[in-house]
Amino acid sequence: LTFELAFVLVSYALAYGIMFAIAKIAPGMSSLIFGFNFLIGVLSAMLVKFVIKMLRKTKLMNREYLNSFLLTRISNFFFDVMIVAGVAAIRLEALGNYWLILALLGVVGIIVTYLYNRYIAKKLFSEYHQEQFLMMYGMLTGTASTGTILLREIDPDFKTPASDNMVYQNFPAIVFGLPMMFLATLAPKKPMLTLIIFILLFLVLNVILFRSFIFRRRKKTVQFAISHMA
Repeated sequence: LTFELAFVLVSYALAYGIMFAIAKIAPGMSSLIFGFNFLIGVLSAMLVKFVIKMLRKTKLMNREYLNSFLLTRISNFFFDVMIVAGVAAIRLEALGNYWLILALLGVVGIIVTYLYNRYIAKKLFSEYHQEQFLMMYGMLTGTASTGTILLREIDPDFKTPASDNMVYQNFPAIVFGLPMMFLATLAPKKPMLTLIIFILLFLVLNVILFRSFIFRRRKKTVQFAISHMA
């Protein structure tokens, strides 16, 4: 357990160091950078895991220190802590001042996110679409911990790949997330331009998501046309 906690702390120390360095270089993006701490934390954990793997491969480390069972229990505990901290961090005065706007955005966001994610889960993750839907829906309407809460209700032992998807999806999420971080400073100044950029990013994302369906249909259409020409 001590070894597992040490690896977790090293990973988070590395993540915090990266966030601190970026915040020093670009002070205006400090809050955004620390808001993406989960993504950066995943990257640092993957880096630590890669280093350990290389050490074992080169025979510089002979023992297997990482224990999946203990790491899962540690992650469950810290997810619970994060949930409590997230609820405690809610500013009640902000809710009081902007309750109507927040209510409208919340209702529209809930409906659109529900319908879109339901479709995505059934289309791309048919074998475990319920688990994938709950994980994505909770994460996109809250945080990664919210998605984990919902996932644990239907998949308490994380037997489906949904929990792994939440971790590995952070790499493509960073590709789209970084431009959005810069757009946060552009939005108050040029809202229409920001909206257009978001629409373009959304279209590109959907082409990437459904690439197997889009290009497969196109290939079949081309083959059908060639066969008729022949």
